[in-house]
Amino acid sequence: MTAASTPTSGSERIRTVTLITLATLAVICALYFGRDFFVPVALALFFNTLLRPVVRRMEAFHIPAPAAAAIVVLGLLGTVVGGGILLSHPARTWIEDAPDNLHAAQKRLRVIWKPFEQMSAAAADLGNATSAAPNGARTVTVAPTSSRYIDAIFGTTETVIAAGIEVVMLLYLLLAAGGLFFVRLVGVIPARADKRTAAHIAADVEQAVGHYLGVTALINVAQGVIIGLSMWALGMPAPALWAVLAFALEFIPYVGGAALVALLSISAIATFDSFGHAILVPIAYLIISLLQNNVASPFFYGNRLKLNAVAVLIAVLFWGFVWGAAGAFLAVPILAATKVLCDHLDSLGSLGKFLES
Repeated sequence: MTAASTPTSGSERIRTVTLITLATLAVICALYFGRDFFVPVALALFFNTLLRPVVRRMEAFHIPAPAAAAIVVLGLLGTVVGGGILLSHPARTWIEDAPDNLHAAQKRLRVIWKPFEQMSAAAADLGNATSAAPNGARTVTVAPTSSRYIDAIFGTTETVIAAGIEVVMLLYLLLAAGGLFFVRLVGVIPARADKRTAAHIAADVEQAVGHYLGVTALINVAQGVIIGLSMWALGMPAPALWAVLAFALEFIPYVGGAALVALLSISAIATFDSFGHAILVPIAYLIISLLQNNVASPFFYGNRLKLNAVAVLIAVLFWGFVWGAAGAFLAVPILAATKVLCDHLDSLGSLGKFLES
């Protein structure tokens, strides 16, 4: 009996692994190709978690939830639009000058890059010798403009505007409904014990993710102000723009900081004649970031929501691949919600242990 059941159990195990693999790939494909639907929903849930406590406090002063939601959403829109208007000119100037700045930085770093250029030229000559274009035709590669880079990362302007409208509408409906939406969502679950578990998970997710987002936003505001003042003291153009970029990019662990270092380095090398002066710009950011990560963040976060650094980086890369910039922005909140879910379900306990720092 045991010998006869071994092949059956083995085939069942293979079938189970195959089904799980196919289901995982199907979910990833659905998230990737359905990003136009999923990204606005995820962003609305993100901002709902962040702003829901504000609406609750307004309700405590006998302000109806729909009115409180309207005040909060309009305040958020006013802040975003006002900041966009103030930063539109320096941002447009920086984007337009980005190709020239990159070219200027390349020229000033030519001494360092010369060996790599020689290697690249040798590789190009070898490629031309081994594979020529048909009929002797020469191929011309057109470098993408800065606007193409931006469209590739964030999407086209029409897509961004449409997604923004969807996020605002859904966010208002979620805030105006209060906890009714989640109460009805939990009510769909048939078993009473499962309803209690789902209610606890929803409450813990909101508390943990809300705490993370609130503390992160406050830390990023302080860091953005310090970086803006530092850039102003070092003579960098548009210091307010760098402050806002620092605030936004610091929500994306590792990748956001690396991108900001690269942008600051290119702009500084293109701006200042002295290489010593230029290198002070990324060094100043790295010092501020080092103090924030090792002094401010552990103090303000406390023992809540300590996540594995490897898991965080993998999450940022995965969600960035699936949903672009919005996915990288949402990666840590999604990972935090997953960690809370794993802590409540025994079947996912091993995954929860892996996600711990």
